[in-house]
Amino acid sequence: MFRQVYSSLYRTCLQLTAPTEADLDTPEMVEAAAAVERDERDMRVLDRLVELGLELAEAITRNAKACLEAASAQGVPPAQDVTGPYNKMAQTIRRTLALKAKLAAGIATGRSGLATQRAARRATLDRAHREAMDEAITDTFSYALGEDFPDLQEAESESLLDEMQETLFDGDEFKDYLDRPVGETVARLCAAMGLDPAVCVLDGETWKGLP
Repeated sequence: MFRQVYSSLYRTCLQLTAPTEADLDTPEMVEAAAAVERDERDMRVLDRLVELGLELAEAITRNAKACLEAASAQGVPPAQDVTGPYNKMAQTIRRTLALKAKLAAGIATGRSGLATQRAARRATLDRAHREAMDEAITDTFSYALGEDFPDLQEAESESLLDEMQETLFDGDEFKDYLDRPVGETVARLCAAMGLDPAVCVLDGETWKGLP
C-alpha cells in the first residue's frame, strides 16, 4: 500500500558516512609519516653522496696510478702518498653506506608501524560505522513497525526485528547496505518483508522517515 503523507510530517533520517582515507591518520600518525618522508629525502641525498664519492674514488685511483707509473718510469719513489686520499675517500663511502643502512632500517620500521596503526584504526572506524548503521537501521525500522502495527506486542515486535536482521545480513540484496543511506535501506527492507516502504521516502536528495 502507499501511504499519502505530507513531507512536513517526515523527519530527516540519520545520515552516516563510511570512514575515508582522510579519517585514518591521527595527528601523531601524520607527524610520524612526515618524519618518514624526511628520512626518505635524506636517503636520496645519501644515495647521491655515495655516487659522488665513488666518482671521486675512481678519479683518485686514476691519479694515483698515473703518479706511480711516472715515478716508476723515472726510477724514483712517488713524490706523495698516493694511497692516503683514496683511503680517506673509501672510509667516507663506508660511513655513508652504514648511515644509509641505519636510515633504511628506520624507514622500514616507520612504514611498518604506520601500516599497522592505519589497519587497526580502519578496523576500529569500520566497526564503529557498522554498529552505528545497524543501530540506526533498527531504530528507523522500529518506527515502521509502530506505524503499520500500532497494537503489536513486544514478542511479535522482537520477532519482526529478528526477521529484519536476518533479511539485512543474510540476503545478497543488502550486502552493500553500509554504503547506502539508512532511509533507503529501511524502505527496501520494508518492501522485502511486505511492509509499507513509504515509511521512508526520498525528498530531493535526502531520505526522510516518519517520526
